[in-house]
Amino acid sequence: MSEEREKFVRDMEADPAVRDKVGMQLIVLLERFEEIEKARLLGKAFAACLRGAIDRGAFLRISRAIDRCLVEDLLLVGLGNVLERVRHAGHLAADYQSCGFIEIASLPQIPTPEARPYYRWTPFAKEFHDAVLKE
Repeated sequence: MSEEREKFVRDMEADPAVRDKVGMQLIVLLERFEEIEKARLLGKAFAACLRGAIDRGAFLRISRAIDRCLVEDLLLVGLGNVLERVRHAGHLAADYQSCGFIEIASLPQIPTPEARPYYRWTPFAKEFHDAVLKE
């Protein structure tokens, strides 16, 4: 990890605007997080960025998602059996959609008041899962 850290430090020193943006993002988020688990997830995302597994843009998107969603919901991102639950939980679908985790896969053929769309995970959900949740 030391080579990766050194490269990251060199990159940050080379571009003060990026350094300030990433540093401020970390500070603001850590101050806002009420749950320790969110800080742990953010740390894993930052480590993935240091390793080069994700770029800075992905790190910032992941940071925003960690901030917006409940920890319990974040821990379920990318799991196949969760999508059926999402269909029947409008608040969860709204949170996941606003973070870019899910997209509508199909709509019911016959619209009725109780009909719900089917969702699928986005490539960003896989990126989040691999960077933050995969052990």
